Amino acid sequence: MRILCFLIFIYFCFLNLSNLKVDDSFNRRIYAFNRGFDKSFLNPNLTIYIKVCPSVLDKGFENFFKTMSEFNNVCFFLIKSNCDDIINSFHRFFLNFYFGFLGFLDVAMFYNKNYINFDFQAYLFSLENKDIIYMITPIIGPSTLYFNFGLLISHLVNPFFYFFDCVFFYYFFEVLNKKSVVFFDVNFFHSVMLDGYTFLKDIYIQNLESVFNLDIDSLFIDPPD
Repeated sequence: MRILCFLIFIYFCFLNLSNLKVDDSFNRRIYAFNRGFDKSFLNPNLTIYIKVCPSVLDKGFENFFKTMSEFNNVCFFLIKSNCDDIINSFHRFFLNFYFGFLGFLDVAMFYNKNYINFDFQAYLFSLENKDIIYMITPIIGPSTLYFNFGLLISHLVNPFFYFFDCVFFYYFFEVLNKKSVVFFDVNFFHSVMLDGYTFLKDIYIQNLESVFNLDIDSLFIDPPD
């Protein structure tokens, strides 16, 4: 899996993403695959996850994934040459990993070291012509070429990717944790929409367009007080 990720990364580096297009029929085939995958595998596991995982443990998983992503943030903050946020990310990782049970507890929050979410996908768009290259990614769902490139970079700078053999289970639980938040809403929309593909595409693109109308500094999302 590690070798495959590096090969895909090298392939992406030689692509001119702004000139690529993704065929709509291809997207619809992947969408159909994802719906089948969700119904047969992901949704049953999500149902079990939601029922047996108490909110405290679910929050612990969320904190753990945020702690692991601090190295991603460090790399991205280097792009902005933002020393304060780099130091903040290092402090958060050290405090949460060593004193917060590997990151399951957000100890850094009590030291006013708040998590800062860097939207690398939107940042990539800000450097290009902002043309939306919409695509459906297997398992992940609605995305763009820029999003997948940013997601790949996030994996390559995540320490878990290198030091643990159970990296597949890490990403599996990360997907469960993220999708559990919107599990019931997504199922409801699919049950009432005649064309779920078009509906999800419109919602996703509208959300991206609203992001691109913002100033570049607003791509750094500070948590509410």
